[in-house]
Amino acid sequence: MKQKKIIVENSVVSIVESSNFDPKKTLIFLHWWQQNALCFEKIFQILEEKNISFLSLDLPWFWGTPLVNKNWHIEDYGRFVIKIIQKLEIKKPILVGHSFWWRISIFIASFYENIEKIILIGSAGIKKKYNPFYFFTLKIAKYIFNIPLITKIWEKVKNKLRTRDYKNSWVMKQIFLNAIGNDLQKYMLQIKIPALLIWWEKDTETPINEAKIINEKIKNSSLKIIPLWTHFVYEEFPEEVAKYILNFIQ
Repeated sequence: MKQKKIIVENSVVSIVESSNFDPKKTLIFLHWWQQNALCFEKIFQILEEKNISFLSLDLPWFWGTPLVNKNWHIEDYGRFVIKIIQKLEIKKPILVGHSFWWRISIFIASFYENIEKIILIGSAGIKKKYNPFYFFTLKIAKYIFNIPLITKIWEKVKNKLRTRDYKNSWVMKQIFLNAIGNDLQKYMLQIKIPALLIWWEKDTETPINEAKIINEKIKNSSLKIIPLWTHFVYEEFPEEVAKYILNFIQ
């Protein structure tokens, strides 16, 4: 493996690539919200042994790549990744996405014909639907929580309810909200290429019912449900994940 930096539209992008990197046939890894290009390192070691070409990159704002815009949406990140693909002249890559940033893979695969396949590991992104009573309750709560004392209490409650990813977003809070507010099912329906979904049966971060929805929406997809894994399967069971990836791409 080797780390390097490239320039894409005046932005410095930090990437990790295999020793035998081949732009004609390679895997492109997209890390999760709080990680970087090296989070798949255990998988990379196995792929290196099998002589499989791969590329992993730090998305804008994460670790080695600076933030481009504080109000980006998934579509902006997707187009940025496409520019990296074009910059490196990669032909027919296979996208591998975990958790939060799998959304980028879904968006790109919905229209960009240069993608060969996609692999989604414990991927989040099905927007929750609420009934009208939920929104009515929110409106009432707005007035109640304007009372100073109650406001202070409510802020503490909200802080408890907020996800770890949101709390650790800092300047990326708006991007985080843009992403989770974007229902990508419209893009799933447009995907024609093969897709592999790898899921832990009892995942609380990305529930199995979401995996089943994605499997239904992406017509040419297969779902592998594993009973003994966790949300971070590629770290704790790299051999098993690598086996699924190798079987799928070969």
